[in-house]
Amino acid sequence: MYDELKPCPKCSSTELVRYNVSERVFCTILAKRIDSCIPVKVCVKRFECKKSARATITLI
Repeated sequence: MYDELKPCPKCSSTELVRYNVSERVFCTILAKRIDSCIPVKVCVKRFECKKSARATITLI
């Protein structure tokens, strides 16, 4: 879990507002016992910069 937001990569501003939350596949585990692949999913929060209107992503 990341508590601190990274600044905007375009303008380095820290004035970010919450944009949305989405689910993404982080990695895939190969399980020999059940002979299949298991996707590991994470929830991702997206934020938008107030100054440059560019979306940034951080993991929950």
